[in-house]
Amino acid sequence: MGNMFCKMVTPVRLLKRFDGHECQSGYTRHITVVDYKGFENVVSVQFCYCESEPETLLRLNLWTCSPKKPKLAVSIDLLKYFRALCLEKHLSTEGFCHALENRILRVPGYTAGVKSLSRVLLQEVVEAYRHHVYKLQHLHGLVSSDDIDTGTLCPACEGNPEGMRTYCLDANFGLVRRILSGSKSCDPHHKQSFFLNQNEVDSFVDTYDENKYGSASKNCNDFQAGSIIRSKSKSSKLAIKGVFGVCCKHEFPTMFFDLKHGERLAYAVLAIEKLLKRNENKIRVFYDIACKLKGHLQVRKNFAILNKITFAVPVFHSYGHIFSCQKQFNPRFLDGFGLTDGETVERLWAYLRGFNKISKEMKPEHRTDLLTDGLILYGRKIKKKLGYALMNKLKRASCKMELAKSELEAMAASYPGGTLTQHQLKAIALQPEPYSSAEMASFSWVEEYSLKLQEYYWLKEEVEDLTKEITSEILSGKVDQIAKLDSHLSKVEVENGILIRWDVKDDMMLKYLSSAVKKKRAEILENIYKLNIERKFLSTLIQKYPAGQTIVQRLVRSIRKVNNNIRHQITMYNKYQNVPQNEMKSITFEMVVGSGPVKNVPGFIEKKIKEQHCIRERCKEEMCHLKEDMTSVMNFYQKQINIVSNLVEGCEVVEPYVVTHQLQAEIELLSFINDIKGTVPFQANTPLLNEKLGTSDMAKLDPMEKEDDESESPINLSELQHILTEFGSESEGSDNEDEA
Repeated sequence: MGNMFCKMVTPVRLLKRFDGHECQSGYTRHITVVDYKGFENVVSVQFCYCESEPETLLRLNLWTCSPKKPKLAVSIDLLKYFRALCLEKHLSTEGFCHALENRILRVPGYTAGVKSLSRVLLQEVVEAYRHHVYKLQHLHGLVSSDDIDTGTLCPACEGNPEGMRTYCLDANFGLVRRILSGSKSCDPHHKQSFFLNQNEVDSFVDTYDENKYGSASKNCNDFQAGSIIRSKSKSSKLAIKGVFGVCCKHEFPTMFFDLKHGERLAYAVLAIEKLLKRNENKIRVFYDIACKLKGHLQVRKNFAILNKITFAVPVFHSYGHIFSCQKQFNPRFLDGFGLTDGETVERLWAYLRGFNKISKEMKPEHRTDLLTDGLILYGRKIKKKLGYALMNKLKRASCKMELAKSELEAMAASYPGGTLTQHQLKAIALQPEPYSSAEMASFSWVEEYSLKLQEYYWLKEEVEDLTKEITSEILSGKVDQIAKLDSHLSKVEVENGILIRWDVKDDMMLKYLSSAVKKKRAEILENIYKLNIERKFLSTLIQKYPAGQTIVQRLVRSIRKVNNNIRHQITMYNKYQNVPQNEMKSITFEMVVGSGPVKNVPGFIEKKIKEQHCIRERCKEEMCHLKEDMTSVMNFYQKQINIVSNLVEGCEVVEPYVVTHQLQAEIELLSFINDIKGTVPFQANTPLLNEKLGTSDMAKLDPMEKEDDESESPINLSELQHILTEFGSESEGSDNEDEA
């Protein structure tokens, strides 16, 4: 106006119901409305006493900020936009309001109302709207059946209740919560959809003494993650130190609870007990420190639980374990695991860890609801791509099995001494390792006494020959070793009636020492064999990664450590060369790590044959599992469609808002069916939906009609049926190894 900006006064609009409802009890009231762009507008809304004011506002696509006599309402489109940004991109309320503020053209004398919007959204408005959307998507409160999917069921697992389940366990120390954020004032909206009752969890962990079972966990590397040391190093300002989670092999979230202590093993034991109560069947468990977890259960004497569980270490985490642990818990060497890598929880953490910045300042119930909404959204994405994922996994398993078969044929043709037959390949793959600990002869007390006595005399000679160049610390260490050996020998002599300690040249000493040395050198050769296999295994892994990566540096350090252990074992082996009546020759490091004459160290070809044989067996298992999962998914969705169809068919309320979402639920279920209908022969029977939408609209629901995508290209139905038929005929009762 002239040379100045002035606030324009707009006339007040009148909003009323669109269904033509007229009531004599009607009245109007002014409401402040925040529209889709974040502007505040004063409107006049026509209410009546036939329904509450929040219901009337909901008809007008407005979300009330108060349950009674609301003075402020927010556009549902704005909340829908904020919900999508919050769950997809982990955007905070403050960040969303700042984005709106930057989006609006600001002029002098005009206020966009962003500050008041920030205060509104920080209240219960956002949580209530998110839960409202959740209830509409899953028909919450409209279906009394317990079989309806509430967003927490995996179609591939729940479709086959009697099938064996595979779970992946892990802890995430990134999703923390501060004590200053407040304490729990009410129950979360989602109750225990994913998160268990925290009081029950804390009670179990507080009474679990990890130090009592720590002796069973010293058979592998000392992982510090989740230990008591880590728990103490955390800031005292944190009420929650992280989250412990469980996923199935299809990456679908299953069970979660908050970490208040650092002892991860206590939470893992609790998770396993809960999973077994839910399923009552045998389960497979992936855990990054499965060796420690199994040891804890053994010490606790939970044999009933151990008989129902097969433990494995995730494929990527297995490289951090020693070779013997990898051999025992690597899923590629275990029957029944197929090609599952066990890293599904890690992929979930990649998404869920983004909520750290916005959830650490929340109250417990708000934080639980936010993480649960994120888990439900993550599960919906898994469901949408489950059909294509199963088909692609089937193709991958088939291709990988053919590749393993060709590798075996190539190695059979290049084997020294002529071409190997299929039976010979299988014999090599299944042959036991030499120097098995079970076959090694045990030492008698006389042999052990002679070995300790020989070591005692050697140490005394070393101390007598020490020069002044040796430090006092080394000298005192040798003296301490001599004193310990002398005490041990005296105890053995008293127990077995040896009055005079044997001399080096005594006939009894030479007799038993000779047999003991043979057994000792055989035992050392066994250790050298295992270390050499581990060294070759680590050397093979280095070739898979580019130079400079962190994992390559770790592998180099591991190889260096193994080399030192081999040299130490060789030194011990050669040390017994000076024992009288010993005709065994000495060995060198080059003889061990090369293709030298060290007996019972297998060649590289035998090792590769065993690896390819294991891969081929896992591929067969994977194809069997996928066939079962495909059938389970189809059964699950057919059951869900029947439930929703019966609900829509018997619905007596003619409310467009409710019926629309009921139809959307059925459409979504049918869309999931169409996504996976190429896996197994199936015809969806939904006459009600066909009648309401028509054939033209039904065609739009079929994702097979959309543009081709290389990442999600469906397999031709006839081609897939041929694959499944071939696989079924070959795997049932086939004695021919080539055909299988």
